Amino acid sequence: MSKTIQNRYKIRSFLLFLILIFSSTIPLYFHFNSVLGQPPVNGNTNTLITSSPSLNPPVIVDPNPKLIDNKSGSLINDINLASTDHDKRNGTIADGVSKLLLIISYKNPLNFSIVNDNTNFSKGTLSILSDSFNNSILSTKNSSVIVKPLPTASGTPLAVAVYAPPSYPTSTTISSNKTNGTVKILVHDVTNPSLNSEVPISLYRVPVVLVHGIWSNPQQSWANTKFNETLKNFGNNVSFANYSKYNAETFDSILIGNKGNYGIDSIRNITKETLQKYHDKGIAASQVDVVAHSMGGLMARGFIQQEDYKNSNNSMHGYIHRLITVGTPHYGGDLAKFLIDNENNTYCVS
Repeated sequence: MSKTIQNRYKIRSFLLFLILIFSSTIPLYFHFNSVLGQPPVNGNTNTLITSSPSLNPPVIVDPNPKLIDNKSGSLINDINLASTDHDKRNGTIADGVSKLLLIISYKNPLNFSIVNDNTNFSKGTLSILSDSFNNSILSTKNSSVIVKPLPTASGTPLAVAVYAPPSYPTSTTISSNKTNGTVKILVHDVTNPSLNSEVPISLYRVPVVLVHGIWSNPQQSWANTKFNETLKNFGNNVSFANYSKYNAETFDSILIGNKGNYGIDSIRNITKETLQKYHDKGIAASQVDVVAHSMGGLMARGFIQQEDYKNSNNSMHGYIHRLITVGTPHYGGDLAKFLIDNENNTYCVS
């Protein structure tokens, strides 16, 4: 066979080969030599294989109550205590109190930063454990912090960042008709920023507790007026304190016989029940907002006077984030003395 014919066969074979490649529906995988600067490709998954180690996302835990100093309310600066078993969380509420710990086992310094944070820190702040212990975060706010890992008793290096939520939600974090939004934390190796991980934290509105007035109940005060429905339409989670069983008999902040403080207890009980529901869903929550009508405002003030109001479950800040009273006689009522003076008299109304 002449060279000309051989060359024609070679050209035809090459053209058939090209046609086969571009017309085939079967994926083809090429393995490039790493010397050429191309990373190898896995023929089974068609994904890049890199020899660099990955950065696992941090574990998010609730420091309350185990890591809270029960006198100052500050976080305890103890890396070993931080590494012990805590309740894992996926979010928190915008009360400025319910902090989260972002814990990761790593040997190099890590940079934690809030993604797209603005100058007024509407998405919260970040600090290291020792800063929170010294309360220096109260005077200095940061949306980015570098954490140097510290060795635990077992020798494992841990990096612990503290995320403090904002004290109230804004449109940049939670839409007006939504219950929650998302704050993203970017974590990267200071020596190699390409090693990074993004952590989403759900940020919720502070739950609302409604307290009715004297000789009333939740249905009359909040449901019939559609007050609770209006709050829900704006993304609020609403609960009711109900002391209608005894009403005016237990408005005093001092224990009354075998009835105790039924009105105050109703606020305490629904507050703890509400916060527990958040915990069960993986959300850190320490406080509630209270809206109280008439004598309900006095009940709320009585709750604040109780010995158990501030404790390690709320970082010694108390259970009430904001208290709003409507028509509450904070300076007393004109009829109060008359009612007390005549409480045992019998009246007949025809």
